[in-house]
Amino acid sequence: MENPVLFQEIEPAVAPADGWRTADAGLRIVIALGSIVLLAT
Repeated sequence: MENPVLFQEIEPAVAPADGWRTADAGLRIVIALGSIVLLAT
């Protein structure tokens, strides 16, 4: 579950945004892999 408002508040404070996007993408991958593992078991 994503909270767009929360991300909009955090993103400007965590400049540069490129680093934030990279971390966010990495987090999404980890969550996706975790979900796959949970579904597979």
